[in-house]
Amino acid sequence: GYVGLGEIFADVQQDQAQLQQLGGLQDIANASLAASLTAEADGIRTRGVVVGADQLEDAAAFTPTLADHAPADSVAYIGFADLQNNIASVVDDLRSSGDEEAEDAISQVDQLSAQLESVLGISVSDLAALTNGEHAVVVAPDSSNSAQVGAALLLRVEDGAQAQMTLDALRAGLPAALGTLGQTNIPEWQQVQLANGVSGWELAVDDDLSIVYGVDGDLAIVGTSAELVRGVQAPASPLSQSQRYLDGTSEVPSEVTGIAWIDVAEAVQLGNANDLFEGDQSALDNLRPLESLSAWSAGGDTPTFEAFLRVP
Repeated sequence: GYVGLGEIFADVQQDQAQLQQLGGLQDIANASLAASLTAEADGIRTRGVVVGADQLEDAAAFTPTLADHAPADSVAYIGFADLQNNIASVVDDLRSSGDEEAEDAISQVDQLSAQLESVLGISVSDLAALTNGEHAVVVAPDSSNSAQVGAALLLRVEDGAQAQMTLDALRAGLPAALGTLGQTNIPEWQQVQLANGVSGWELAVDDDLSIVYGVDGDLAIVGTSAELVRGVQAPASPLSQSQRYLDGTSEVPSEVTGIAWIDVAEAVQLGNANDLFEGDQSALDNLRPLESLSAWSAGGDTPTFEAFLRVP
């Protein structure tokens, strides 16, 4: 298959005049995409390449390591990096666009940032420092949650002590920030013991959901329960050693710009247990043979992407 992204962009520009002012979108004016779909012995694979897109070529590459912290029974894992610079690049494009609406939006964001700094007592640069390394989102079973799964955000940071100070400042300033939005009856944070001798903080949102954070060395973790955060800190068996994960990601290069993996078989089982397929037996039957779905992208002079649906 082939898609002329530049041609599509030109057509959209004609219908949306304000897009003509966004300099960043001009970087894909000559971009095109090509992809192939192949059947293999144990699944279906899509490979693709993008040319003429300067922004994709500049995407930060990293070696995925945080799968070592995801439990082996994780349902999903998404890895990415350098969110700080990615957002900064979009904001810079908007600032240089010359579009009045974009400038108004940036001005409002700047004002909001200044207000947050005064209320929370931390700077935007402190928050940004949390997102200049490798990141991952993990979805895994959580026996403390009636929904049966929970989620955790993992942030590899350069300075664990500074990350702790930033998150503690957020915790202290959050009630005042929510108060300015009219929120009342905000529960108090409670100290909670996490793994590896780490002391964290927990905010009970309701009976089945909490916000828990802790910093373990150079790893900052925010999760939906203390039990899940402890499982991410010190998994009994990591996802990186799970055979399903290894089978699905066996062709992932050493450096990527993003990676995602879903245990389709486990997700279908959880969905069935929660009556997601009630009245739709055919959909359940069609999904049951699937094992996992993996996808990743790589940057460089010729950005590529790949997806693999494993059907063993």
